[in-house]
Amino acid sequence: MPHSEKVFVTGATGFIGTRLVEALAERGVRVRALSRRDHVEPPPGFDRSRPGPLENELVELVRGDITDRDSLLRGMEGCRRVFHLAAYAKNWARDSSTFYRMNVEGMRNVFDAARQQGVMRVVWTSSIVTFGPTPPGIEGDEMMPRTTPGYLTAYEETKAIAEQEALRQAADGFPVVIVNPTRVY
Repeated sequence: MPHSEKVFVTGATGFIGTRLVEALAERGVRVRALSRRDHVEPPPGFDRSRPGPLENELVELVRGDITDRDSLLRGMEGCRRVFHLAAYAKNWARDSSTFYRMNVEGMRNVFDAARQQGVMRVVWTSSIVTFGPTPPGIEGDEMMPRTTPGYLTAYEETKAIAEQEALRQAADGFPVVIVNPTRVY
């Protein structure tokens, strides 16, 4: 990735996103980091006696939210690549529609904005839970079809719905790469 290139990162204030932003900045990449807040404390694991990764001179904090299409368009302006990590990754929500709004509609908003801005590549963070459980003694991978029709949580279901849509868009030529990390502790 050329050092003069700008990338846009959603979920930049989260556990994985903060580390991604730090790694990009260490490589000299300019980052536009989406945040719902003006000031962000680093997540656990960072030395709080030093400036956090989002306080790097190569990192620009962009105020917005994945449910706000205008903020996504503004944030992506001039960016050729997008890392979409933002999601509602909890076990429960007071309003269960939060999972769908953030994980499915939020992904659609990011993809639509990327398409409108002419982004060359989107790296979207899904989840290993979309694969479902594997049968005993079987080691699964991304090529293995899901073995169960049901879902254990609204998070799992909405990430699976979003992933199927991302795969359809990829099949239609949308430049998306899907990653499926395991649970992060």
